[in-house]
Amino acid sequence: MVVWAAYETWGSTQLYENIGAAILFWGSLLIGRVIIIAVWFWKLTTGIDNYGIRVKCSFVNKKVNWDEIQIHHLEVIDYGFIGGWGVRIGTKHST
Repeated sequence: MVVWAAYETWGSTQLYENIGAAILFWGSLLIGRVIIIAVWFWKLTTGIDNYGIRVKCSFVNKKVNWDEIQIHHLEVIDYGFIGGWGVRIGTKHST
């Protein structure tokens, strides 16, 4: 839909007569592309070691020490061949 809209308005004089509409159209097209690229490369990594739990994402890098966690029982669960939770596109184990 976005590609069609860009194609239809590329040479349109009506769009360029109204500079606000042109800025709004091309700006929203650019912001949409940036969001799609950011989501495509978004990755969440978690790790557990003797010192605590690490969570790393594009804008978040957090570490929680075991001293800060008040728990009565802790267990690491292995989910087998899948390797955890998340969205997988195009893997041999389905989506």
